Amino acid sequence: MQQSSLENTLVVTTLILLLLPLAIIISSINSLSTTAFASNTQVNVPNVNTSTQIMQGVNHTISHPSTINITIGDLILEGQGGPSGLRGLRIIDLDGDKGPKIEVSYLANVTIRGGINATDMGTMWSVTNPDRTVYSEGQGILTSSATGNMATYTFQGVGKYSSDGTLRNHGSYFFNSDTSPSSELSFLNNKIGVYADEIDTAGKGIARIWELK
Repeated sequence: MQQSSLENTLVVTTLILLLLPLAIIISSINSLSTTAFASNTQVNVPNVNTSTQIMQGVNHTISHPSTINITIGDLILEGQGGPSGLRGLRIIDLDGDKGPKIEVSYLANVTIRGGINATDMGTMWSVTNPDRTVYSEGQGILTSSATGNMATYTFQGVGKYSSDGTLRNHGSYFFNSDTSPSSELSFLNNKIGVYADEIDTAGKGIARIWELK
């Protein structure tokens, strides 16, 4: 009986000795996996924090916006004119669901700030949208009647027809000119203007441009 008990003890001891290294190996593997997982978690956390900081920054900016405004300054130019005859009406596009894209040249007598008399010669195109609004773009040259000094411009505008057929437009002008002190139009260089005009059914119009500050 004692011999049998001793044999059982030896068997158990042997099994413990055999399983102990395996337990140590498994424990080491688990420890490495836990460390790796913890390491991955730590790597991901800064990314989340960074995103949160960015969003907080955006929210902070939105909740405390800068003061943004514009000022409409003095009149830059006013004048009246109509089709020039230098380049007749031309249909340049019939594609799409909008009306025809029409190009026409114009010539006007204008008065520029400071009492400067000048001619305004340019070309524009316009297209009528399905809702009857009109989009226009154009470019032209202002020439002083007294000195021949010139300034160029481009413009964009949106308009709508009234019940009597008059087209009323509003938009923006962008000027460039000779910056020489001797040029009486040098003050126009890099000026931005906002304009309003009216064009009747005969194509004759009146326009005013104010400085945008």
